[in-house]
Amino acid sequence: MVTPVLCFIEQELDRDTVQRTANASVEVAQTFSVSLADLCSPYVRTEENLHGRWVMPRFQVDRDGEPYPPIWGLTAFMIDGVMRELLAPQLDLTYPAPDPSSASGEDTSSS
Repeated sequence: MVTPVLCFIEQELDRDTVQRTANASVEVAQTFSVSLADLCSPYVRTEENLHGRWVMPRFQVDRDGEPYPPIWGLTAFMIDGVMRELLAPQLDLTYPAPDPSSASGEDTSSS
């Protein structure tokens, strides 16, 4: 079972600190933190077509050359909603960022 937890941390946590937190609980197999800058990167957010019916966001962050586990499902859906509806308007961000590989630079994601 996955329990998504979204929170604001004022300073970036190193992997050792985050892993010690996970090890302190028998209910947590793995934890990691992802920066707001990473979540805003057009290289991190993709979309997955689920069963030809739904399009869901997916985030894949690499840190120091090591990939974090993908963020998908309910967790990605929650992050995407918070980014789109709360943070982007407040911080005057374009979210999701335009795909840098598109020639026109237009946002090709579906809403």
